[in-house]
Formats: sequence, C-alpha cells, structure tokens
Amino acid sequence: MKSAEECLSERAKHTSDLGQSPDLYEKNLEASRQRALSLLPRLDVEDILVDAGCNTGEMSIRAIRATGAGSAIGLEIDPGAASKANGDLVRVIVSDLDSAVPLATESVKAVFAHHVFAHLTSHDTFIREVWRILIPGGSCVVSTENLSAWHNIFALSMGFQDFSHNPSSVWYLGNPLSPHYRQRTPPSFSTHYKVFTPRSLREIFVAYGFKVDKWIGTGFYPAPRPVSKLLESIDPWHAQFLTIRAVKPIPNGQAT
Repeated sequence: MKSAEECLSERAKHTSDLGQSPDLYEKNLEASRQRALSLLPRLDVEDILVDAGCNTGEMSIRAIRATGAGSAIGLEIDPGAASKANGDLVRVIVSDLDSAVPLATESVKAVFAHHVFAHLTSHDTFIREVWRILIPGGSCVVSTENLSAWHNIFALSMGFQDFSHNPSSVWYLGNPLSPHYRQRTPPSFSTHYKVFTPRSLREIFVAYGFKVDKWIGTGFYPAPRPVSKLLESIDPWHAQFLTIRAVKPIPNGQAT
C-alpha cells in the first residue's frame, strides 16, 4: 500500500511530466490550499494535528510539512480513501464528521478542514466537536466556497443556480454558465449541502466560543490569477474561496 506522501510525490511528478497547467479553478484552488496552510500554527513534533476530511491524505502531508508536526491524524468517511491515506505519517480513523469525533477531549493542537465544510449536513455538531477536542489556545483552519462570491451573485441575478450548489446528484443543472451544464456528475461527486458567506462562517464559529483572528478570500472566477491576487487584498468578501482561522481562547488565569 502506498503512503499518502508517495501518492503526493507521484501526482506532482505526473503533472510535471505531462507539462500541463491546471485550469483557472484549479489555480485558484491551489492558491487557497497554500494560503490555508500558511494560517496553521507551528507545532512541536509531539503536538496532535488533525486533518478533518483528509480524503487520500495529500493535504495531510502538506499540513505536516507546513506545521512541523511529527505526524497527523486523518478523519475520513470513505474507507477507500482512508486506506490510501493511511501510512507512517498519517494515521487515519474512518469517521463521520457529522457525528462525534473519536478523539479525546482537549487533546488536539490544530484542526485542518480544507474544503470539507460545505459537504457536512450538521455544521453545529462539527464545530462543537472541534471545540471539545482542541486544547485551549488550539486553532481550526477551515476553507470553503463563498456563497457571496461575485460569480455566484451574478448567476443568481440572472435567475440561474449559483455555482456552489447543484440541485441534482446525477446531472449538473440550473446554471447554463457552468462548463459542466447538463453533463452527468462523476461517480465521486459529493454535493455541497450548505455554502457560507464570510459573515455567516465567522458568526457560526463565534457562536460556539471561538475567536476568529484571521480570514482571507482567494480567487475571483473567471478572472486570471494575477488579477485575482490583486482583488484578494481589495475585496476578500466576494472571493471564490474563504478561509478562516478560529482559535479556542485560553481561559483567564490558565497557563499557556
């Protein structure tokens, strides 16, 4: 069985060998990955890092590298993906993020949830569980699509389905502007149940006691990446992707 690190290396080599550049969506998504990783705290080797919704483990490995952690615990609902992710650096637990997380209370230093949040059906359960497992001072970095992105607002103003939701699990429907319009969804398709705006994403974490100390917006579809980089600093509220860092405060009088 290949480890997640081997899969990541093979994927990078394969892309390089083909000489192909990712499309605009993938460029923005990769920029979102890099910016989200930059918000993770530096960790000691013994600190526990959790990748919630780790899929096949590529982002778990990148999170380990970004934080300096010795390893990571991956949480993944799909047994096939979990099997591919499981390796020396990533210990994967098959787990449904819409229910209780099988980790001890106040045992985790950082949680990384990259583009899994919109796929959940019980966001309140997930946030409560993240609060429970984080130590005081620990943080959760969440990335997701932005319902208030300009391309979504434009689609809705035309009477079309927004780009972040799809009304069918079998067909891409409702938005003639989508390059996949009226095509069948792939077998691996997983719908977005709920997509947040910057305000709603911040407020749902604050409601459970977190302090959101950082949030960023990435990408402006269909603008080219150089234009998006400029707009990200001017108007992050309407970017394609959102990333927040939510910190569990340290109680007054408790030692750090």
